[in-house]
Amino acid sequence: CWDGLGSNGGVPKPDHFIVVSKMTAGSVIKNLHIRNRPTHLFSVSGCSNLTMRDMYLDNSAGDAPNARSAGLAAAHNSDGIDVSSSSNMLISNNVVINQDDCLA
Repeated sequence: CWDGLGSNGGVPKPDHFIVVSKMTAGSVIKNLHIRNRPTHLFSVSGCSNLTMRDMYLDNSAGDAPNARSAGLAAAHNSDGIDVSSSSNMLISNNVVINQDDCLA
């Protein structure tokens, strides 16, 4: 639910919509088209030799206010891909449209 607060409060939301954990040995995430999320999309942790490519992550609808966002952009803190404790990753040929970090 978009309320203009993202992960900073408001209506409860998942911390990340997609959690990728401990993928190894040449794993590939590709060809995804994902639209309109109110907060972070991918959380990637503990991965090695992971490729993320050819994705279209469009959150442009979150730029406009809605009935719950008190005149603010409806989406906030909508990171595309958050990576931690991972190595040998290739992130390429992706389009990320959002209101915060594309890659963090």
